Amino acid sequence: MLLNMPIAELRQKYPANSRQILLPPSRERCVLRLCIAGGLSKVSEEVDERYMDSVNASDPCKVATQVEAALFKHWGPDETLEPVAYKYSLLITLINHAWNKDLRRQVLLGEITPEMLANMSLAEMQQLNTWPEDDPDILI
Repeated sequence: MLLNMPIAELRQKYPANSRQILLPPSRERCVLRLCIAGGLSKVSEEVDERYMDSVNASDPCKVATQVEAALFKHWGPDETLEPVAYKYSLLITLINHAWNKDLRRQVLLGEITPEMLANMSLAEMQQLNTWPEDDPDILI
């Protein structure tokens, strides 16, 4: 029955804050998860011996799914508002940027939870790392 119901009717009957129905993730959400997982997968190549056991025990795809779910819960869908889409884009850039090794490691190991990440300002994320002053790729 729900599969044949139009999206507009589903949204009216089951508002976004309702937990009565779980719809499959949109294509955009899947792409976001893949981008986050790609960044988190770099951690195993970047850490030294003291973190290696913890990193090997972590699953970047599982953590990426948790992060994406928290972002979606706090920020909403990325296609609805331009400021929200910009936040998603900057977060993906920060997680994948070469200078953000500490942020990636902390997210993968749970030192920064998905909820904390969703509530952090972009400036707070940037402060977690030592950024070179002459890097032209820094957008913030």
